[in-house]
Amino acid sequence: MEVNLKLKKYIKYIWVLIPVLAVFIMTDYFSNKKLPIFGNVNNFILYDQNGNEFNKENLIGNFWISDFIFTTCAGPCPVMSSQFQGFQKKYSKNDKLKLLSISVNPQYDTPTILQNYGERYSADFEKWNFLTGDVNEIHNLALESFKVGDAENPIFHSAFFILIDDKAQIRGYYNSTISEDINKMYSDINILMKQKI
Repeated sequence: MEVNLKLKKYIKYIWVLIPVLAVFIMTDYFSNKKLPIFGNVNNFILYDQNGNEFNKENLIGNFWISDFIFTTCAGPCPVMSSQFQGFQKKYSKNDKLKLLSISVNPQYDTPTILQNYGERYSADFEKWNFLTGDVNEIHNLALESFKVGDAENPIFHSAFFILIDDKAQIRGYYNSTISEDINKMYSDINILMKQKI
């Protein structure tokens, strides 16, 4: 009888310890998880919404969520920019995470046009940059560095968000139309910002 009571007592402690151990194991797993590196952003020279030069060096030292849009787009761009507006609010207190929207129609999207477009989405231009420039430079950046877009027609751009680390390395792709992808992006941002590469 006494043995059974002791056994029940131990079993009770074990059931209390299992969830605690599970939390420790999961915490250790996620803190040690490494995101893949899909490649490096090549050198480029573009111009932001203020007409200032923006290049690869501007990426170094911060984490970025990037997309490719154009201001006259009637398809996914308004939805993607609205999502960026939400990201800007969500990460408003995080100075290390920034947003980058690159126009695939630079012939129309001048810095002034991009600034007006950004203002429509309440863009904080300290946190959210819009880039334009030479069409071939943008085309090469999309295809060779970011590995998105359409080789035949650059204006048919990707609906993916791209996560870039503080060394200008690409760490993730997330379909802007799939909520599970967006949730994974949030998780990956947390992992990336905690890990030392």
